[in-house]
Formats: sequence, C-alpha cells, structure tokens
Amino acid sequence: MDLFTVALLKRYVVETITNAEDIVVGKSAYDIALENGFSGTEQEWLESLKGETPTIGENGHWIIAGVDTGLTAVPNLDGYYSEENLEALTTDEILEICKNK
Repeated sequence: MDLFTVALLKRYVVETITNAEDIVVGKSAYDIALENGFSGTEQEWLESLKGETPTIGENGHWIIAGVDTGLTAVPNLDGYYSEENLEALTTDEILEICKNK
C-alpha cells in the first residue's frame, strides 16, 4: 500500500472514531420485548424464541405446536416407493427423502 493510501485510510479511521460519539444506538429486540410486556431475563427471552420442532402428521402435513398447517411435508413419492414401502417408512426416513428431493 502506498503512503498516500495509508494517509487516507488513517484519516478515515480517525474521522470515523471521532464521529462514533454521534451515533445513536437503537433499542435491542430484548428491550422492545420488555416494553411490550415480556418479563424475564435476556436468556429467558432468547429461550422463548425457540419454537417447537415440527412433525409430520398422519395426513402428510406439517404439524407445528399441535396445529395442522395444511402444508404438505411429504413430496409425491409415487413411482419411487410402493404403497407397502411408504407405510413402513419412519418419520426420520421421510424427512431424509424430503431433504434429497
């Protein structure tokens, strides 16, 4: 790097640090959650963001928190597996097949 570029870079860094005092930092998502009625620690709030792991219902739809989403989780497997084989698949096997489609 030439001397001119180094000088410009140094000036930019000094100006950025000087102007950093003027930067207004907004509220965190946790702070906003507290303002909207959440009561608990930041760790508890982070844990509250984790949802339930979806499952596949008997009808082939994604089930989230016990609610049938109506969205098909299993692709059309006709031609790939016989009906007998499909019934023998576990949920994990079906998920693996879906990932590979």
